[in-house]
Amino acid sequence: TNAKGQTPLHVAARYGNSTIVKLLIKSSAKARDRDLEKLGMDQVNAVREMLRITDQECNTALHEAARRDNVEVVKALLEFEDPDFPYSANKKQETPLYNVEVVKAMLHTWVLDYQLQ
Repeated sequence: TNAKGQTPLHVAARYGNSTIVKLLIKSSAKARDRDLEKLGMDQVNAVREMLRITDQECNTALHEAARRDNVEVVKALLEFEDPDFPYSANKKQETPLYNVEVVKAMLHTWVLDYQLQ
C-alpha cells in the first residue's frame, strides 16, 4: 500500500485502467486460464476480500472508480462481488451508490447474475 493506505487496485480504479484492474483481479484469484467463471469459491472469496480493502479514508476501489465515473472499471470490480454485500460509507459518508452510472452498472450486473441462476 502507499502512504494513504491505497492498494494497486485502488490506484488502477482511480485512474480508470480497467485492463490493470482485471489483471490484478486475475492475479489475486491465481487464475491460470482466462475463464474467471471457472474459479472455485476460495478464489472468488480471495477476490472479494481484495475488492473490500479500504484505504485511510475508508474508500474501496469501487469508491474510487465511482467517484470518477469509470463505468468499465466498476463493471470489472463488480464481476465477482456478492450482490448482497453492503458497501459502507467512507469518512465523507459517501457510498459507491451515489453515482447514477454506477447504480446502472450494478443493477445490470446483478440482474444478469440473477437471470443466470
